[in-house]
Amino acid sequence: MSDLLNIAISGLRSYQAGISTTGHNIANAQAPGYSRQTVDLSTRDPQKLGGQFFGTGVDATSIGRVVNDFVNDKLRADISVYQQMNTYYNNIVQVDNLLAGESTSISLQMQNYFGSLQVAADDPTSLTGRQMVLDNANALVERFHDLVGRQEQLELGVNQELVSTTGQISVLAQGIADLNIEIINSGSGGLGAVPNDLLDRRDQLIRELSEKVELSVLPQQDGSVSLYVGSGQVLVIGGTANGLTVVPGSPNPDEKVVALNVNGNFQSLRQDSLGGKLGGLVAFRDNIIETVVNSLGRTAIALADQVNSQHQLGMDLEGKLGGLFFSDINATAATIERVVQDAANALPADRVMDVTITDVSQLSTSNYELRFDGPTANDYQLVRLEDKNAVATGTLAGIPGAITADGFSINLTSGSFQVGDRYVIRPTHSGAKNLSVEIPRPHELAVASPIRTTHASTNQGSGTVSQGTMVDATTASFTTTAGALSPPILIRFTSPTTFDVLDNTNPTTPVGMGAAFTGLPYPPVVAGQTLPASLGYQVEIGGTPVAGDSFSVDYNTDGVSDNRNLAAISALNSKPILENSTITFEGSYQHLIAAVGVKTSIADINREASQVIMIQSENARESISGVNLDEEAAKLIEYEQMYQASARVISVARSLFETLMNAV
Repeated sequence: MSDLLNIAISGLRSYQAGISTTGHNIANAQAPGYSRQTVDLSTRDPQKLGGQFFGTGVDATSIGRVVNDFVNDKLRADISVYQQMNTYYNNIVQVDNLLAGESTSISLQMQNYFGSLQVAADDPTSLTGRQMVLDNANALVERFHDLVGRQEQLELGVNQELVSTTGQISVLAQGIADLNIEIINSGSGGLGAVPNDLLDRRDQLIRELSEKVELSVLPQQDGSVSLYVGSGQVLVIGGTANGLTVVPGSPNPDEKVVALNVNGNFQSLRQDSLGGKLGGLVAFRDNIIETVVNSLGRTAIALADQVNSQHQLGMDLEGKLGGLFFSDINATAATIERVVQDAANALPADRVMDVTITDVSQLSTSNYELRFDGPTANDYQLVRLEDKNAVATGTLAGIPGAITADGFSINLTSGSFQVGDRYVIRPTHSGAKNLSVEIPRPHELAVASPIRTTHASTNQGSGTVSQGTMVDATTASFTTTAGALSPPILIRFTSPTTFDVLDNTNPTTPVGMGAAFTGLPYPPVVAGQTLPASLGYQVEIGGTPVAGDSFSVDYNTDGVSDNRNLAAISALNSKPILENSTITFEGSYQHLIAAVGVKTSIADINREASQVIMIQSENARESISGVNLDEEAAKLIEYEQMYQASARVISVARSLFETLMNAV
């Protein structure tokens, strides 16, 4: 009789466990990260009586989670990829809208600026037209500043989000380490019961962590898990968690990088292997913001350089030579700002160096790293960070010295440069931020050319002379006497194929200027070089002059109606200047818009694709580990019926016992 009771009681206990487990599943059906639990039943060992084996009941041997480690691992990886793509897209789309938006784009202001140059050239005496040029120039500068300022705000936001996200990662990592200890103490690594709900909580924290950074998860025999980030650095091992933090980068301390904090020792992680939200933030900042700022800076530098060069060849409304229209691209502060020294460089901190722009057509949008890797302190390597190519290597003859590449020169002035020194070179980074208009009054706009030409009324040949072209306003021809040509010259043909250049200060008695100005050939040996380069200007003579014919070049005094220099500045709009003289200012900006637009489109495609894959993985996990309420309801009825049946067995056993007792 006792055997029958024990069998019934084993059924009651086992099916009560089933009812409790099913109820637990139903209660947690909507709990994030919960894995469906099942009761494992096993038949008890039989008992031999009278040569026969009789059953002894059932045991609920364990309560286990329904999980698939492969599916969970894939889900974590897919979550990391999606979060990286989503974070990257959400940021790059802002830049795309800024660059291409009509109210924020540089294109419209660039067109307005060059359009106003043409308007002013049509009426060079109008102060209103000249003021319009300055107004539009200032509006263009403000647009450059605004776009760069927006990028700096985005970068600041990214850096702040990096700090916030690394803090969240550290908290999650500590939570996982604490759960590791609880799981270890529960004895789950041995043959004891498994703490299913603790494992679920830990898995959920790991999934939340994988949203922020890519992880490698390694289960341990004691039931704990170890987590690794970056290129294998330990984030969690057993009950110990290392935090993540943001520290100054190397060699550029202005660039914040993610590092592992191991007892106060910071280990920088590989920034291109972070994954998750961190990876998306860093990829956006380093690959998009930096490129956009450098590209805008390059366009601004090229614009300032070309306009300044031409403006200084002109003459303003007051008869003075033109000055800087935009800020000097090689101003002292700007050249120093292009160098960032690694904080880890050896003492003393006495290195003095700067970077000057030498050829805007050769400039790239990349930053560079200058390394002194030895074997001597004069051995250097300059690496373009965009493609990791070494663009200059060699050994300095000494200090001072210079290193040239890609349209700029690194000038090492003084200091104890040492093996191991590293520097980030940013030729165009501050170009847009430093752009400014240097002309305060419309009178100072150099609309006219400072030279004019005439031909003698007594000429007998068919020779003609051009209006003249300015080449260099810093020669003695223009610097000796303000507002005058020193000297004015007379071109006198001594034969149909030769001519002399004479000092025409006294038109009644022109005098020779030396052997270099006597017996010059006509036509010139080199097209366009009629006059010696030392004069700083050129003229072109056409037709067929004869001996005795003459042409004069003088200062363009009172030439207020002349618009030649402003027309030359206006023509810069359609001149290929950047990218080895293949694209215009506007073309450079449109190229930037197109490049960011393409990257935005690709980012959107990648985001959507990774989301689909992530959802598939989530559905796969849900199909395995999720709670189906219909199934659980059916199980509940089944367990209830089996529980009632076991209770009925007890009732039968009691009835039999009573019958036996009554028979005695």
